[in-house]
Amino acid sequence: MSGQPFVTFVSVTVSTAGVTGSSAANPDLVGAVVLGYRANCAGNSVYNIRSIVVNADGSVTVTTSANPTGASLIVVISLAKFQ
Repeated sequence: MSGQPFVTFVSVTVSTAGVTGSSAANPDLVGAVVLGYRANCAGNSVYNIRSIVVNADGSVTVTTSANPTGASLIVVISLAKFQ
């Protein structure tokens, strides 16, 4: 529905090599607001989330407080607003 806000799920993986992960750019998410997140880690540790940012290109970046002990999939819930 054009002009209506919608809720979408974006998957971001934070690997053991670092504390950040980013999704692909998505122009539909430019200006989106993060509502919350849930971790889907299947036995791997997920550390505290320090930040979740929707970037200017519509990609989403997740930063954790420390390197995860296993690749941790973070599912970010975003609300995109159309003008």
